[in-house]
Amino acid sequence: MDKIINFIGVGAVKSGTSWLSNILDQHPEIEFSTRKEISYFNKYDFKGVKNISYNFPLNFYFKFWSDKKKIKGEFSPQYLFDSHAPSKIKSTFPDVKILIILRNPIEVLYSHYHYEKYFNQTIPEKMSFKESIKKYKFLVNSVKFSKQIKRYQNLFDKSQIKIYIFEEAIMNPREFSKKLYMDLGLINVDFLPNFKVINKSKKVRFKFINKFFNILSAIKNILTRSNSNFFINFMKSKLYLYIVRFRDKILTINVVNNKKDTLSENNINFIENYLKNEILEIEKLLGKDLTIWRKYD
Repeated sequence: MDKIINFIGVGAVKSGTSWLSNILDQHPEIEFSTRKEISYFNKYDFKGVKNISYNFPLNFYFKFWSDKKKIKGEFSPQYLFDSHAPSKIKSTFPDVKILIILRNPIEVLYSHYHYEKYFNQTIPEKMSFKESIKKYKFLVNSVKFSKQIKRYQNLFDKSQIKIYIFEEAIMNPREFSKKLYMDLGLINVDFLPNFKVINKSKKVRFKFINKFFNILSAIKNILTRSNSNFFINFMKSKLYLYIVRFRDKILTINVVNNKKDTLSENNINFIENYLKNEILEIEKLLGKDLTIWRKYD
């Protein structure tokens, strides 16, 4: 293999991955993937739908970088959630650095609910938060960080896995960026990026446009059911890449900011009941005091 990816951000969902990606993308020694969230190594998405690009040839994956001699990497939060991703990453890039950023699971769960309801429109608009949590199990499963992290720890050397806490990072972003750049072995660790870009909560502007994308999904499903050989997989990847780029451009136009409601005490207690000892498990796993996540106590 003549091409190497130096780092892969694997998650967690709604935990500041866009903010972290932006800090990485700005550094002159780094070439970040041209597509946000390539989602190549996960076999399934959050909702259990099979990911068609999982079986694409590696040439498809490399299309998101040039041949420039820079530190190359990407960030796809579904890699932490999907149980198949760690082994595929390990077999493809055994020496890659794994980046993980975590955020208070209570905040993550609520943000993920908003994202699925108002942007992806997976959740009916009239369905309450409590009803959604009970019906869509992937929401709670997406914040079981301890289980997800263990999958990577079982495969990769401890020195390859870099784990950050979002709340700590934004309290001292300058110190954080320097540590991040040092972890990646960059020369200019004192580079000062713009820290202001944060992925705000969004919702779709026109719902009928999103319905149009169901046609594209149908095309992808047809491709998935076709016979697999090298030529067909190559053609799949070319068409899939075109569909994804077209979809991303339209989606960018068809979104507006959506202010989230403040979590009520009732909802906080409801979430804590679902998560129970998850924060304690993460503390034990990382050997770290996460009192910062207990601001609701």
